[in-house]
Amino acid sequence: MVFLRVTAATIAGIVFIASGFLKLMDPVGTSLIISEYLNVFHLGSLRDLCMPIGTGLSVIEFTLGISLALRIRLKETSWILLAFMIFMTSLTFYLAMFNPINDCGCFGEAIKLSNMETFIKNLVLLPMSAFIFAQRNNYRKLSSKVFEWSTIGFAAIAGLAISVFSFIYNPPVDFTVFKPGQYLEDATGMSSSENYESTFIYEKDGKTMEFSIDNLPDTSWTYVSATTRKIEDSENSQETMPIPLSSPDGSYMTEYIINGALTAIITTIYDQDISDKTIRRVKKLADECAIKGIRHMIFCSGDETFASRLSEEAGIYSEIYLSDYKSIITLNRSNAGAVFVSDGEIIRKWPLKSLPDEKELDRIRDSDPKVLSVKEEIGNSLFWEILAFSALLILLIGNIILRRYNIRHHIVSETESGMEKLKKLRAGENMEEK
Repeated sequence: MVFLRVTAATIAGIVFIASGFLKLMDPVGTSLIISEYLNVFHLGSLRDLCMPIGTGLSVIEFTLGISLALRIRLKETSWILLAFMIFMTSLTFYLAMFNPINDCGCFGEAIKLSNMETFIKNLVLLPMSAFIFAQRNNYRKLSSKVFEWSTIGFAAIAGLAISVFSFIYNPPVDFTVFKPGQYLEDATGMSSSENYESTFIYEKDGKTMEFSIDNLPDTSWTYVSATTRKIEDSENSQETMPIPLSSPDGSYMTEYIINGALTAIITTIYDQDISDKTIRRVKKLADECAIKGIRHMIFCSGDETFASRLSEEAGIYSEIYLSDYKSIITLNRSNAGAVFVSDGEIIRKWPLKSLPDEKELDRIRDSDPKVLSVKEEIGNSLFWEILAFSALLILLIGNIILRRYNIRHHIVSETESGMEKLKKLRAGENMEEK
């Protein structure tokens, strides 16, 4: 039974840590998933709460995972675990039956599960959670109450810090279809290869319609999903997301821009509500690109009025194209961030907080883009290797500390108990002598 208790807590802990961490690394993407859930249940008016709700749930998942993996305070946290799994299993049952959204977002953009796969996953975790709850009083106490609660508090603070960092500086690792190393033609389904067929689903005024790549709708429609499949092998498919682009005068420009060896730095603005300070930073980047001879473009979610604000009022003389919110926020999670594309390949992304300066623009202009792309991939690989090693090391050290503390606490308790018995024994002997 001890083995079953430890195994159940460890497996559930790993799943919750992975789920929470991957969503904390991409708070903007998590807020998009929460927005889809709210729309399904006609709670779109709570759109402003998507980020706090998504971050809060992710912190809870991450903290629960730490509690389970280290087997601390399970008497209390097992209640939250069971309630959480009952709710999520019920929700995913509804999703599996009616498929109102395409992706549950359980593991962010990193691991895509269908609604049925998510429901099956929860069907495995629910009885496991019930077992942990039933056995909550039988888990061996590993440390003092203060130390255990401090560990949980630290995990929650660390999870929140990860989310804040990823929001300001972009996710450390990009799992979207527009990740560095990907070609825009492939990612958007605009590849000219006749061996592939793409289908795009858009929504407008509650109505959903399918479109072919040759018949994409205007920017008043909202992108929902897309699939690209190999015609001679229907089982071969890849995820894509179109970027519908139009000029401020309404001309459709997607094929002109995406189809071809595009080389440029693209500023992405998915929310028009930006400050004058932000606009000045965009203008500075645009001016420096012009000086360095680097093509600069702006993809923005808006209308000709916003485009006019950028060009006429702010004096930004870059190419400006209008697109939809979801495409731009997927291209770059940072509002007014930048993306470097070379010969159609996405090389690097920057958040608004750290847009490229003159020296970096010189390096971009003078360096081989392939070298920059490889460096970016190596950096991502190192990040995951260091992260995996650090996570294992932290869990190992945590278990060692808790076990040593438990042994010391057990010895002290046994010593105190023995001393107490000895005192009572001597007191009894003294009474008999008297």
